[in-house]
Amino acid sequence: MEFFQNVIRATSFNVKVVGKYPSVINMFTNTQKVGISILFGALLLVTFLPNLAMADNGDVKEFIVIAKRFEFNPGRIVVNQGDTVVLTLRTDDVSHGFYLDGYNIAERYYLGEDSHVTFVADKPGKFRIRCSETCGALHHFMVGEFVVLQNDVNYIFYGSLVGISIVAILSTVLMIRRND
Repeated sequence: MEFFQNVIRATSFNVKVVGKYPSVINMFTNTQKVGISILFGALLLVTFLPNLAMADNGDVKEFIVIAKRFEFNPGRIVVNQGDTVVLTLRTDDVSHGFYLDGYNIAERYYLGEDSHVTFVADKPGKFRIRCSETCGALHHFMVGEFVVLQNDVNYIFYGSLVGISIVAILSTVLMIRRND
């Protein structure tokens, strides 16, 4: 019998407890209910939205790429989407070319001279680095990899948080209007 006295019935805008326990929703005044809803919504927004704003700001990543004997060193460069990439290109043997597929970046560099390339890694994915100047018999095998990791910003998640905050505030306001 006590089980049935404590059954919770949910209606569209309020919750009632049948039995010996008073409804939690009736413990607060209407002003307190609005304040709690606004505080809850603001807490959700303040907690998660700054991360969304910071996601687009990339770091500056600097690399020295040395070309010699049909290889690039490092052979693989990994950055995050939105990072500003600064490459210093050097060669230890003959002149080489640097071409980055997908970004259409081409640079020629010579023995004893550094070349510099600066760009924003705005396209996520894997891209091939190739030597664009014939440098010997194995020139065609002189390749490297440029990887741009996609930011882990989940816009659906953040949109849902904003939506939940708005629904919490509006439902409380409607509940108060309905009770008045």
